[in-house]
Amino acid sequence: MKKIYFIALSVLICTFVVCGMLAAADWYREDRTTNTISVGNLSAEIVDIYEQDTVVMPGDAVDKVVSVRNDGDSDEIVRVRITGVWTDSGELIEHRHLACEINDDDWLFDEGTGFYYYTSVLSPGEVSNPLLRSFSIDGPNVNNYFSMRPGTITIAMEAVQAAAGGVSLWEKTNEDLMIEYDERPENGEDNESGVEFRGDREGFDFGENSDLFSSFKNLLPGQTVIQSINVGNTQSEGTEIFLKAECGDKEKDELLWRLLSGYTDIEVKADGRTVYSGPLWRSEEDETEKADLRALSPETGSGADNTSKPPEELYGNGISLGTVAADAGTQITVELRLSPEAGNEFQDLSGDVDWIFYARGGEREPVPQTGDNDVSSFLVCMIVSGIACLALVLIHTFASGRNRKNGGGTNAGRNKSGYGNIPVVIAVALTAVIAAALTTAGTLAFMTDTETAGNEIKAGTLQIDLTEPEYTPGKVLEPNAAVHKDPTVTNEGTVPMLAFIRVCIPMKKVATVDNVTKMIIPAREQELFSFEADGNWILLENREVSGDNGAKYSCYVYGYLAKALDPGESSVPLFEEMRFVNLLEGELEYASELDIPISAFGLQEKHFYEGESMENRLLNSYANYVKEAWK
Repeated sequence: MKKIYFIALSVLICTFVVCGMLAAADWYREDRTTNTISVGNLSAEIVDIYEQDTVVMPGDAVDKVVSVRNDGDSDEIVRVRITGVWTDSGELIEHRHLACEINDDDWLFDEGTGFYYYTSVLSPGEVSNPLLRSFSIDGPNVNNYFSMRPGTITIAMEAVQAAAGGVSLWEKTNEDLMIEYDERPENGEDNESGVEFRGDREGFDFGENSDLFSSFKNLLPGQTVIQSINVGNTQSEGTEIFLKAECGDKEKDELLWRLLSGYTDIEVKADGRTVYSGPLWRSEEDETEKADLRALSPETGSGADNTSKPPEELYGNGISLGTVAADAGTQITVELRLSPEAGNEFQDLSGDVDWIFYARGGEREPVPQTGDNDVSSFLVCMIVSGIACLALVLIHTFASGRNRKNGGGTNAGRNKSGYGNIPVVIAVALTAVIAAALTTAGTLAFMTDTETAGNEIKAGTLQIDLTEPEYTPGKVLEPNAAVHKDPTVTNEGTVPMLAFIRVCIPMKKVATVDNVTKMIIPAREQELFSFEADGNWILLENREVSGDNGAKYSCYVYGYLAKALDPGESSVPLFEEMRFVNLLEGELEYASELDIPISAFGLQEKHFYEGESMENRLLNSYANYVKEAWK
């Protein structure tokens, strides 16, 4: 029996020691930093210092100081066009009649486009040096024909983002415009960030700047930003480090999930090697509901197809940044692009993204952080084998004690090999070690606590208002009568927009009377109202549609041709009045109510066919974006 006892005890002790060594090597540590992704805006305003209704005498110089101010939160490049018009006739004021004092030192004129380009980049809040300081009507080239003629000098300004070669939208380069612009370096003072792994006890240290992704601010549709991060390892041995991302609850933050899964792409590189490329979150069509980064194979590089890999090979829904050598570091770059198709529904949306760095020992897989004790299988094995050893020793000690009590001879309290009190010593030692193991289990759970830091920046807005200032509802109409109706669009948001109006005219099969001959025209399907559109609006489409109640309408869609509406600016009315058809008496029931649905739509100006004529911009924007939204 004693031989079996010592064999069993030896096996349990070996198991205890081996499991203890494996448990010590089997650890997991994660820490996170919170980044708030937000949307910025691009806005500029003309600063015009001029006394209105000034009477200009030939040869006299009139002060008119024109500059441009950057009202947005991004660097901008601006251009300005100056045109003069005789208001009474609409004729352009010829250059030989209009002399302008232009600042040629800071502005470059391009004959092909007719624009003056500012040769420096405007920072947020900065005002350019004046383009125009004064103008005059050239005396030798004018006569009494110009006496008391009213004229207008129009200043048209456009702005584009300076970053990422924004002037290419104007088919220009910075060199063409003599602009010297150094974009923010990837690891410059403005966006330098880093994280250090200090072992499984101290975890990841994000330093004073806990927002590692500070570049992901003030994004505009179509914009791409890059964040560089130095990842260090202060341990005495190399450690493989992983990155994953999480956002809030999908049901509570559904809009954020839609933005990040359908309109946001990222590319992650570690020391120049692409380890991930694709959406920031999985789309709703993916099989799994969990948001994660989808990794590329380290072996095959950026061109690898990982669709056949099981999730566990992607390191628990995270990506490997590679093994960082002891007391060394690696650089990762994260490039984020916001699609130009991100629409109105995402306005005023700011969302938190938790970027989680983690490391592990052995073959440990990442586990959900629930706050419960995290006990590995090796640690469980260690505890069980230790308890078994303790139980075996106590049983043997108890049996030896009974032998002594029953007078088992001079060797009753000692075995033949002289092990006397050794079982008691082993029992005490094992008790202490098991207690230490249980304490270690609690410490491992403590190591999984998270540290969070974040900041908040809000998004820009695009909001449209449709009004009819002169319209009086409920008016009783007579055949061929006119009614005041003046649909007008106002930009109530913070970014410039392209404006559209849709007017649906009810149709009926009715007989009418000719306005000239007074003859009756047989009944036919026709529009019950007519209008004449203002020249500042262009017709984009006219088609017949059916309403919910089966009623027929002839719907007209117009785009505002004059210009993109700046924040706070209103369009001219689409029309001033509508005229009721010259209806034959009795064709409609008495007190019939006729509905004329009118709706408006605004589309962000930037990134939508810039560089083309306003007519083409409206036609293409309606065909590819607005029409679908208006179905």
